[in-house]
Amino acid sequence: MALQSIKWVGNETGAPAHIVTKPEGSSEVFEIGDLVIYDISEDGVVAVAATSGEPDAVLMLGIALTDATGTAGSPIDVLIPQHGDIFEACLASGASARVAPDEQNIGQLYSLVKMSTATHDAITAVLEGGSGDFVKVYELSGKDATRLGVDLKGSETTLDTQSRVLFKFIAAALDSAGTQA
Repeated sequence: MALQSIKWVGNETGAPAHIVTKPEGSSEVFEIGDLVIYDISEDGVVAVAATSGEPDAVLMLGIALTDATGTAGSPIDVLIPQHGDIFEACLASGASARVAPDEQNIGQLYSLVKMSTATHDAITAVLEGGSGDFVKVYELSGKDATRLGVDLKGSETTLDTQSRVLFKFIAAALDSAGTQA
């Protein structure tokens, strides 16, 4: 099973995904699922700066829905997280190690990380113990529980490193209108 990067799975109020199209910055190499910002100096969308895969700041415009083309000004679709949006991603303990989520992850605040090795498909994952706590795990993926034949209501849920968590961006990362602060 190929792992996916961050995926929008819905909004708890039924609102549609908020997607905008912005021009690409210069010489970009981001991929679908990467965190991006609008850089006024490049007049375009660029990848969020990161150290060891972890974003250097909570500031972001959104999640790239289009791979960078490498050509400045190319249209890039970006999903802007809104209040109530629920996302899905794998759980990681660093830029090169996925971990199996369990019920202890529910309710925890975490960061995000861009996995950096070929075996992890360059995906963005939820990072346990990161320094920029701006996402909150909402629940474990029911699809993975079904795939593994696991009861999520059980006291000892065992998922695998291919399994995902559902999460929301916390309010501190969003302004009162549901857009980035």
